[in-house]
This record gives sequence, structure tokens and C-alpha cells, in this order.
Amino acid sequence: DRLGIFSAPRAWYTIKVAFGHPGPVAVLDGGLPKWTSSGYPLEDGLPVAATQTSELFKWERNVAASWAIESVFENLETNRVLMFDARSSGRFAGTAEEPRPGSRKGHIPGGKNMPFTELVTACPGGQMQPLEELERVLLSRGMPLGELRSNAADTAAVMLSCGSGLSACVIALALDLVGARRERWALYDGSWCEWGCRHDTPIMQTSEDGEEVP
Repeated sequence: DRLGIFSAPRAWYTIKVAFGHPGPVAVLDGGLPKWTSSGYPLEDGLPVAATQTSELFKWERNVAASWAIESVFENLETNRVLMFDARSSGRFAGTAEEPRPGSRKGHIPGGKNMPFTELVTACPGGQMQPLEELERVLLSRGMPLGELRSNAADTAAVMLSCGSGLSACVIALALDLVGARRERWALYDGSWCEWGCRHDTPIMQTSEDGEEVP
């Protein structure tokens, strides 16, 4: 990841969580900036492709790991799952401009804000926070870590979203690092790119006193 910790967690989520790769999948903490600053070598060119397949190439999609927009609409009716948004506080509240033309400002009704930047030491160029700090930040934002670690159920208790399905995976990686079970959270893949650009989706903003307003 050329930005430290930013997009690499999405690759981890796609390979390990969404498609259940049977082998180990790791994220290089600090990405390319940390690698180069530590004095490790680089190479150019394309890697040599594998000439044989193995058991590690037999993946199956885990449908429960990602939500379509229909699942979000359903959750607005049931309030069964907590929804966390990884965007900045300004974008979540609707006070900052959206980077994509045509996207409305605000957040999904009932959602909680969990800016992914609080989980890294710097952005860009940072690493994941130490485990104790990850847990503190997650709990301070209302993340039900006890429930996510529990074996009492195998369905999602938390939905993660962001602008495009990318930075929400930083929250996902943090949850994994502090011991949350992967069956207990899911990613809304369309995220704000989809929800904010449609005109049949309800949107809320946050007032100065912290209340949700249309």
C-alpha cells in the first residue's frame, strides 16, 4: 500500500473474508512507506505467474460477508444491526463536501461515525494503532466488541460502510486484530457511492447539538 494503511485492508477483506482464501493473508503494516524507510529492497517488473494450481486457488464466495443495498433498507426497518461509517466526521455530519459529483451529503439514518483515521497512526503513511489503542477507540465509538467476540451467534451484528467500500476495511482489519469474529460483521460494498447518489435512499445529517436531522 503506497499510502501506508489505506487500500491494502480492502485486498485482505476481499481475499480472506469475502472469498475465504484457505491460506494466510497478511497486510504489511505501514505499507510501502514503512518498507522503504526500514531499508528493505525494491524490484521492478512483473512477477512470474504460477504455472500450477493448488488447493489455495479453490475459493468460495462468502455471501454473508457483504451487504447489498436491499439489506441496508431491511435493517432500517428492523434495527437489528449497528451501522458504522468510516468517513470523516464532516462528511458523516453533512457539513463537508462529498468528493464525488452528484453525491448528497449526510449519512444512513441510525448510523454511527467511526472515522478510519482514528485507527491508524497517520494518514497517509501510517500504521495500525497498537492493540490497546484500537480497542479503546472502537469502544469509544460504540463498537460492541463483547458481542462481536461472542460465539453466541453466527450472523452479523455490525455493518461497515465508507465512501466506496475501501476505508471501511480498515475498521474490519482493526476488528480482526482485537479478536472480533469475522461472522459477526459485514461490509456494505456499495457504501456512500451508491447510497448517496441515489434518490430513493433516506439521508440524515447531524446538527450542532449532535442530533440527527433530515
